Amino acid sequence: MPSFINKALRSAKKASHAVGFVLGLKDTFPTPAVSVTVSVQRTSLYSTTAATKYEYVYKYEEDDNVVDNKWSVVTGTQSLMAAATIIEAREKAIGRAMYDIRKGEVAVCRGMAHIKAREKVIGRIFASARECERAVEIREKIVDHVETRMARERDVEIRGKALEIREKISKARERASKCTEISVEIRERAVETHTKAAKRAVASVKAHKKAVNRRIDSVETREKALEAHKEAVKAREKTVERTIACIKKHEKVVYRVMACFGECEEAAERTFGRIEPASSTAVQPAESADINSVMPVPDVFQASDVSPNTPEEILGSLDTSAPIENMTERSKQARQTRARLEMALEAL
Repeated sequence: MPSFINKALRSAKKASHAVGFVLGLKDTFPTPAVSVTVSVQRTSLYSTTAATKYEYVYKYEEDDNVVDNKWSVVTGTQSLMAAATIIEAREKAIGRAMYDIRKGEVAVCRGMAHIKAREKVIGRIFASARECERAVEIREKIVDHVETRMARERDVEIRGKALEIREKISKARERASKCTEISVEIRERAVETHTKAAKRAVASVKAHKKAVNRRIDSVETREKALEAHKEAVKAREKTVERTIACIKKHEKVVYRVMACFGECEEAAERTFGRIEPASSTAVQPAESADINSVMPVPDVFQASDVSPNTPEEILGSLDTSAPIENMTERSKQARQTRARLEMALEAL
């Protein structure tokens, strides 16, 4: 409790004691040698105590008047005058007590005003603390908003990069499909040229047989015909070998393109996962790196199809009864390989 409140309470207690003592006097001053009982009620701002009784004994003597508890009493008018002076002194004491009470009240009011001012300051401090808390909350919300915005921008950038990579992959697929189409066309042309060369060879063999049958008597003409036939066969073998070499070159190019496409697909799968086809019924591409599993080489281009070297072997190997059936089988094989290539392209 502050010091000014303690002082105010003390002054109020003193004033209450004085007022209670004056109000408790039943008679002003009695005659000598008479006992008077005086009751005094002590009051304070917070509690009221029980009444306390004081007994004053007055004695009369000729020379001097002596009373217990420092009260002097005389008879007659002197006693009345003494009583009046005592009452005036008590009134002054009451006035001082009231002044002290007023001082205490003023001090209490000042203390209350001081307390209210402190309460206002504390309220301002609490208000500023609340404003600080609100500012901190607003800053946290702003930070969260900025973080979410940054995350969205990063997601947009990543999606843009993914779209670019997908576009590149689609372009690579288009190029690979074009290369496969070109390779298919080259193979078809090679098959056509091979069939034409085979037909020409069969026709030349037939003509040679006719010439041999006509000129069987002349050995020299037969030898010349055989030599010419050997040269023709060698020329035909050279043309066939050239066509096979060209086809192999084109096949190597196609293999390289398909290998590059496979590497692109593996890189895309590493970065973005496996890209599933649009429909579940689509043909899945072959996972092995062997291109022969996707595009098998027909029997037309095998090395075993190369004709033998000697004329007797040539005449023995050529069967004039079924060349058309062989051509139809080869065309069927070419069509099957083309269908497989189209299925592989659709799967890609």
